[in-house]
Amino acid sequence: MLAPVAEWAAKAAGDAAIILGKTSCPPLLGVEVDYFVTRTCAGSNDDVFAWLQTQPSITGAVLAARWNLYNGNPTPAGDPDVPHLFWREHHGGSASYPDILTRALTDTLKALSPRRVLIVGPTPELRHAAVDCLVRARLSGQPDTLCTIERAMVEKRRHEAMATIRKVASGFPNVRLIDPLDVFCNAQRCAPFGPDGVYYVDADHLSPLGTELLLRHFERDFNWASGAN
Repeated sequence: MLAPVAEWAAKAAGDAAIILGKTSCPPLLGVEVDYFVTRTCAGSNDDVFAWLQTQPSITGAVLAARWNLYNGNPTPAGDPDVPHLFWREHHGGSASYPDILTRALTDTLKALSPRRVLIVGPTPELRHAAVDCLVRARLSGQPDTLCTIERAMVEKRRHEAMATIRKVASGFPNVRLIDPLDVFCNAQRCAPFGPDGVYYVDADHLSPLGTELLLRHFERDFNWASGAN
């Protein structure tokens, strides 16, 4: 969903962007994901980082994932299945979510160093697919606020992930972390819509408009990662 941001930021730097990764695979080295029948994330990330080692001209990277999805807890939308992180065989170490995230993200940032790295924190997750919810609300004469979610609930779900990412990122001078929370939330609620339109296409993916809104708030950071002044 951030592909347009990559293209816009790269264009501002007079350069090009490339999107690397695999669906449902967070950008973490040494970690496998148990999600439906998918257990190919570790190998996919190995291939990405092996290729990056041959590309010294790539001087910046953006790491993005639905970080909250991997903590093993139910999602606000009640997804029927949630993924779990586990170490690749022979890795060892604690199997708790914060411990895996700490060590794997640390290893990933070390592998990317000395490149500039921008980590995009988790966007708020919703209870309902945004467009469907708004249509149902208006057809039934209900307020659009039925499609929002309490900020306190969002903060509680993301606290562990954000605290871990923030702690790891603070140890690397070449790393920045941006937090989309205030882009889509006020003091009480997080909304998938605004004066310009709808910011989400479902319960967790931003629409092109939402992506543009995120870029406007953090344009300096995305430009920094892409090498633009």
